[in-house]
Amino acid sequence: MSKENKMRGYRNMLGLTQEKLGKKLGISKQSYYNKESGKTQFSDKEKLKIKNLLIPLFPDITIEDIFFKQKYAKVKSAKNGIKAKIKAVYRRPNQRTRLRKNNKTQAKARRVVLLGI
Repeated sequence: MSKENKMRGYRNMLGLTQEKLGKKLGISKQSYYNKESGKTQFSDKEKLKIKNLLIPLFPDITIEDIFFKQKYAKVKSAKNGIKAKIKAVYRRPNQRTRLRKNNKTQAKARRVVLLGI
């Protein structure tokens, strides 16, 4: 997730348009658009205002969480580790899976005997 998409997501969580969030920050809609799309940087004052707007939704949020990718990269790598563990669990057939497979095989064998195939 890029910084731009992250900022857009936070804005959507606040239920604000680019124009309304721009007004809260004291900038025009076009200026906000340029900042959200990554063409220009948010000033430190604007970053602080955005953080303060997000505190009711995320009490422990920091400016680093909002504007920098480092924390996201850590979460992403942790997420990949969890995915690997989940895949490993699903690769191992459990008792139910084995029983279902055996029941299907036995059912096919019964059909073959009954139909005389």
